[in-house]
Amino acid sequence: MKKQLSISFLLVAVTLIASHVQAQSRGSWGAEAGVNFANINGDPDFDTSSRIGFMLGGYYKFQLTDGPLYLQPELFYTQKGYEGASGERTYKFDYIAAAALVSYYFSSEKSLTPFAKAGPYLGFNTSSKLEREDGSKRDVEGVNDIEMGVILRAGVQIDQFEVGLRLSQAVTKLADDDDFDAKNFVFGLFAGINF
Repeated sequence: MKKQLSISFLLVAVTLIASHVQAQSRGSWGAEAGVNFANINGDPDFDTSSRIGFMLGGYYKFQLTDGPLYLQPELFYTQKGYEGASGERTYKFDYIAAAALVSYYFSSEKSLTPFAKAGPYLGFNTSSKLEREDGSKRDVEGVNDIEMGVILRAGVQIDQFEVGLRLSQAVTKLADDDDFDAKNFVFGLFAGINF
């Protein structure tokens, strides 16, 4: 119930902010999707490999100045986690997250416009599962409900389309456990469209 209320509050807040921004500035809505190569870092006692997942979301991008600087609030679903070293276990952590990215679009004489984006995110854990090689699944206890972190992106805009690379690093621990200092990390590829 606590997770549902947090997610509902987040959705309402993002909708209200985006509506207010749209009424006062120039901007555009957009959608994006991508593939995640998720893992954990910060705990040298664990030997892991990446879990492949996806992300899907939407955003509102508006110009902050007359120049190439934009603010991009976004709301997205993302799959994180990791595989144990032997490949017999996959830990799957799913989140709904909100981010506020500052975007800089480098001027270009060509149809390709390079960009860089960075900003914080706040994620709400919606699912924590352990899946074994034999197909059995169970809930993972002790995973923190809330995750905070930083997103970095770089890519190119081609007309109304964007493609690029995405890094996401949590600054909060994955679990509330003194013996487990791991944090989520994601390297990803994404594509988006501005409407």
